Amino acid sequence: MMKKAVYFIVIISLLSLSLTTYSQSVNTAALPKYVVIGAEDTKLLGGIGIYIAKKKSESKNEMRNLEYYLHTAQKVRTVTDLLNEMDQLGFEYVNTFVGGTKSIGTNGNYTYGDAEKARYNIVFKKR
Repeated sequence: MMKKAVYFIVIISLLSLSLTTYSQSVNTAALPKYVVIGAEDTKLLGGIGIYIAKKKSESKNEMRNLEYYLHTAQKVRTVTDLLNEMDQLGFEYVNTFVGGTKSIGTNGNYTYGDAEKARYNIVFKKR
């Protein structure tokens, strides 16, 4: 029984070491000059969902850290919170464009009375 408990603790500690760790701050020097942040209203969860396209970026790790920071450390819940937090990090607002809309309906088609959900891409420039 004791052997199984030790084995279990070793496996759990190895798994925890393999998880990606994120910092509670953001190294803005490692971020690109322009950052596009997708913000989507999540009325169901309350607040906004924040998405940063980072898959093929050279600064992928720091952009992942920024996304985590905005979601978790600062708990950005509204677009106003996002604008203020990015200002605190040294970025200024440049522009916003609609990334796409989704229809929320019973049969997938947009009908009168259905709610439409839009994803806004907000462009920030490093000062």
